[in-house]
Amino acid sequence: MSIAEISKRLKSGESIICNPSSIDSLEFTGSSIVGTRSLYLTSQGRVFAHDTGGLFGDPKLITVQLQKGDLRTSFEEQVRVAYSKKNDYNLSFTIVFSLPDFLSLCSRSPGLFEIPAERTYIKLEQGFFPVNLKIAGHAIVLTSGVYKNKLDLTRATACQYEKPYIKLSGRFTWSDECKREKTIKKAELLVLDEHAARSVVEAWSRLPKLFDLVPIDAMLFPGEYTGRLDQAGTRRKPALLALSQDMAQIVDEERMRVLAEQLIDDEEPSIAYDSYTQSLYFFRDDDNCRISLNGLKMEEQVHLAERFAGQWVIFETGVFGSLADMACIDETLLFVHSPGECRFIDPDGMETVHRFSDQDAEFYFNSSGIPFIVYREQVLSLILREEDKQEEYQQFWKTGLPLQKLSRKSLCLAENSSQPFIFRFDADGCALMQDPQRHLDKFAYSSLKRIQYLELAQEEDDFCRIVLLIQGRGDVPLRAPMQTIKGLIQSQYQSLKKEATLALPDNSLFAQWTQNVNDYIMTQLFSQFFVIEAEIQTLQATEAEEKEKLAQQANYLYYAVQGLKKHLDMLSIYLPLMLKQEEQRLARKAKQNVKVEVFKSLQRGLSGITGQISRSLGDVERSLGPISYVIVPQPEIEEDNSDLARWGATLASVAINPAYAVNLVRMFFDEDARDNRERAKDELEKNRLKLYVEQAIHSYEYLMRAVLPYCISETSETVNKCYKSLGDSYAVLLKLKPAREMLFERFCELHLYKEMPVSPSHLLTRRAMLEKIRSSMERMNGFIRQCRWSE
Repeated sequence: MSIAEISKRLKSGESIICNPSSIDSLEFTGSSIVGTRSLYLTSQGRVFAHDTGGLFGDPKLITVQLQKGDLRTSFEEQVRVAYSKKNDYNLSFTIVFSLPDFLSLCSRSPGLFEIPAERTYIKLEQGFFPVNLKIAGHAIVLTSGVYKNKLDLTRATACQYEKPYIKLSGRFTWSDECKREKTIKKAELLVLDEHAARSVVEAWSRLPKLFDLVPIDAMLFPGEYTGRLDQAGTRRKPALLALSQDMAQIVDEERMRVLAEQLIDDEEPSIAYDSYTQSLYFFRDDDNCRISLNGLKMEEQVHLAERFAGQWVIFETGVFGSLADMACIDETLLFVHSPGECRFIDPDGMETVHRFSDQDAEFYFNSSGIPFIVYREQVLSLILREEDKQEEYQQFWKTGLPLQKLSRKSLCLAENSSQPFIFRFDADGCALMQDPQRHLDKFAYSSLKRIQYLELAQEEDDFCRIVLLIQGRGDVPLRAPMQTIKGLIQSQYQSLKKEATLALPDNSLFAQWTQNVNDYIMTQLFSQFFVIEAEIQTLQATEAEEKEKLAQQANYLYYAVQGLKKHLDMLSIYLPLMLKQEEQRLARKAKQNVKVEVFKSLQRGLSGITGQISRSLGDVERSLGPISYVIVPQPEIEEDNSDLARWGATLASVAINPAYAVNLVRMFFDEDARDNRERAKDELEKNRLKLYVEQAIHSYEYLMRAVLPYCISETSETVNKCYKSLGDSYAVLLKLKPAREMLFERFCELHLYKEMPVSPSHLLTRRAMLEKIRSSMERMNGFIRQCRWSE
């Protein structure tokens, strides 16, 4: 039935307000199965339902007068209107409207539909969808189920009310149901509550506007601001970073004011981005600020890193030492470097604590990973707080600054407190200084009793770990470069011994010089025997499978003995020649000649002694002969261990220092290499190995107990005898003051030699080793007693 036919049935003043083309459902008594159904709604609340009846049925038209409340309305993304009532016709229908169509329908039939005034609809891009609206502060809070968004009215550039619509323009952040954020520039709210709608517009009109302060096209990043606020000092508070083409601004949105702004100048950059902490820094003369950005997307991080990839370097560090008028003990400060300038900044308030030019400072860095800065005789050290930046930190200190050697300034570090200081050697004592006014410690040379070595430096300009034994104070653990340690030893000796030594009678001075030469030759010739003995004991105490331990001991003994024999040959030949050159240099002071035959006699004497020792070492080698198959050939070691070059364990270096043989063996018999070699052969072979290794060790022990004490005694007598024949020359020489002073310098050098460790693997001082060497001569008495014909 057409609208025209229905219109004929309308009452006066009644009109058709709805003839939906799409009906969700329509049922009534007597309706056909296949007929076409239509529905008409009038302005006076009547419903006309028509059924054509199909091909074989009769058309049917019913009319129902609606009462208030008959229509049930549900609001979702669309509006659903439903009717169902038991009466003569049992009419039921459901119609779906778009929100605008439904509102238009309501305006033409007031009171017919129930409209919830608290309901609000929002349109962002396409259709409207329902939300609950609430005004909180300066934002419209919109919720739908578990999802919540807000439209910040301070970010709106326009807010117009065209009943029932509120139209907003500006820049807003919106999250979808997957919590993915996007920026929207327009939003349209359908607000059925007129009072609420006008409240929104009124609130917007009173509020300050963000885009009155920053450009509308600025990139916006939320974060936390740290810096100065008015005269109230420093604060940390939520803030907004706005980046435009040529300006960076930090805005306090709560009070709608600019906290900081800085021009973006590529020529003279004063803004830096730290990708590790996702923070942007503004640097000024003394006042600086930082905004720590929240939840940056990857593309935003990349943008900021590229845009502000300047020359600023920023590290959060623990600072020790003297900085301006501060005494720092693990003080947390930002170390900031730009070309030509260093500055230290308090991270809590971003005030500049101190800044200075690169040209006025000296920078030090070594493999310990601790940088030192010396500025106007003030010294400080830094420890990185941010582990994620370790690689960048190391790279900066290695390449970003002109570095000096630690030993150049005698820089050291207190082991317990990590406090840096400079060793200053005075005439009567030593001062540990952090600046010209501040002493970390001070002691007289006479109170320094001993230096104990805990670990030697791996590189020339690195730290050794030592302990100073100071009378009345106990142990003072330090880290210091070897050059500084040598400076301390020499300064102490010169301070305490020079005057008394130069005042000695000629014969006493010569006797003391003879004793020093004797000590030097003894330690050169015999120290390695005791080192080898200690290493054998270490290998024997190692927890490992027995066959492996025996193989290690066999290899160590083989290479140690080989090296020791070459070591003795070199010393017996060249040590006397070196002494001859030194004596000739001293004799030239008095225009005298040295008796060359004295040193030839010394050379013959030492060659005889070392020859006897080499014959005893041959017994050790012969004991290892039957088990030569376990000796690792030198080429095979080098082939299996490409790291050999790292610590210089070549055959030549073993010859000079047998202790390297330990490293050869340990590297070859590590777990990986061991898995690639043949497994145990049988129990008999292991017993055979044990027999000959123990025999070799017994041969070496016999050398140490019986042969070596005699050779040490003979060496001492030979040296004394040779130098006694130089007495007449020295009687003339020591009358000259320059010669006496030159001799004292040699005393000083030999004192330093005695106070140094025997080797990197054997940290006993040579002086302590000399005591072991000399005490071993006491064993001779036991053997002499065994040779007596009577008790």
